[in-house]
Amino acid sequence: VVSAPLARSLKTKTLEAWVALDNLDQRGGGVMSIQTPDGMVFDAIVIGEKDPRQWLAGSNNFARTQSFDAPLEDAATARPVHLAIAYHEDGRIVGYRDGEPYGHAYQSGGPVEFAAGNAVVSFGVRHLPAVGNRLLAGRIARAQLYDRALTDEEVRASCESVAPFVSEAQLQAALTAEQRAQLGRHQAARRRLEAEVEQLSSGAAAPGDRAAWTDLARALFCFKEFIYVE
Repeated sequence: VVSAPLARSLKTKTLEAWVALDNLDQRGGGVMSIQTPDGMVFDAIVIGEKDPRQWLAGSNNFARTQSFDAPLEDAATARPVHLAIAYHEDGRIVGYRDGEPYGHAYQSGGPVEFAAGNAVVSFGVRHLPAVGNRLLAGRIARAQLYDRALTDEEVRASCESVAPFVSEAQLQAALTAEQRAQLGRHQAARRRLEAEVEQLSSGAAAPGDRAAWTDLARALFCFKEFIYVE
C-alpha cells in the first residue's frame, strides 16, 4: 500500500506499527516506510536485512542504519508485536519493541527532510519499486506516523492503548467443549452464508431466482412510471 504524496514536509518523526510475520527468517522486508516516490531516499522499519531476526531502521544504502544490537525476534509469528522507531532532531535513532527500548539507540547523520509533495508512506515494502526481498511476508494490524520523535513514555502509552492480541488457538483453549462445539456450528453457518452471498454477487443464481429478481425490477420500474403519470 502506498499513500498519496504528503502535503507537508517531514523531518523528525516516529514510525509505529503492529505486525505479525509469516516467518522469522525473511531478510529485508519492510513494514512501514517514508520515502521519495522513486524509493531513492527512505527510512523504514525493516526485518533481518543486515542481521537475521533483528529489526532495524532501514535507509537508502544504509545511510542512517546501524544495528540496535537487540535480542533476536522470536514471537512475531505467534502474535503481532509492537514496533516503533523515533528519529530525533540531533540524528539520534531510537528503536522500540512492545513499548520498551529495543537494544541500544545510536547516532546517525540524519534526520533527512522529506519535502512536501515529494514523499509517500508505504506499507509492506522496504522501498519502491516493490520487488525482491523488499516485500514483507506478514500482516500489519495497525500503523501510525508522527511528525516528531516520541518519548519513551509516549511510545509505551501508545503500545498499551491497544488491546493485546488473542490468537484463534488461545481462544479455543479457553472455551469449554460445549462452547467449542457451538462456535463450530456458528462458523459453519457463517461459511454457508458467505457462500450464498458469493453466489448471488457472481450472478450464478438459479434461473427461478433470476426470474424473481427480473419480475421485481419490472414491478418497481412500472410503479415509478405510474407515479410520474399521476
